[in-house]
Amino acid sequence: MSIEDEIGIKFRDKKLLKRALSHSSVSRDSNERLEFLGDAVLELVVSKNLYQSYPYDEGVLTNKRAEFVCTGTLASAAHGIDLDRYILIDRDETLSESVLAGCFEALIGAIYLDRGMRMVENFIKKTILFANHEIEKNWKGMLQEYMVRNKGLYPEYKLIKETGPPHRREFEVEVWVGEEMWGSGSGRSIQSAEKEAAKMAVKKLP
Repeated sequence: MSIEDEIGIKFRDKKLLKRALSHSSVSRDSNERLEFLGDAVLELVVSKNLYQSYPYDEGVLTNKRAEFVCTGTLASAAHGIDLDRYILIDRDETLSESVLAGCFEALIGAIYLDRGMRMVENFIKKTILFANHEIEKNWKGMLQEYMVRNKGLYPEYKLIKETGPPHRREFEVEVWVGEEMWGSGSGRSIQSAEKEAAKMAVKKLP
């Protein structure tokens, strides 16, 4: 079984596929540029399909798109095609959700270059749009939309504390709106801590 068998797509350019699977820890010719391209292709395909499928306003569509393209959803999609079995990565590196999500985006970029838009759109529909993933809510987007609409203010995230050694940092963040602190959260990255703080704040909304 190969990754081509897993996804049902045969690559014309095998070097392109290898590059999509190569983490920067093992090759200078890594998947980072393909990840950049795949991210743009993914957003376009998801945006197009949401626009065609839902009669919502821009704010709702933006939040729904963020749920489909977030790290958690992409990592889940990567697991769904057993992508972790094929990633070329140094043994000392952690195969984290962000690494899985980045490789999945690189694979999207490679499919687009090798087989074109129709093929990559079908792949995204099969693995993300119509797959049974537990979609992660866009807590930060939901909080911002509510606060701007109801208070005319943007949430501000403040880094309160960093703990732990460099390879296992823990971050604590608070989210403020005006003079009021609405929530706090912690995580292994500032971004994940901000999400937790926003989640707490959203759950306090009337």
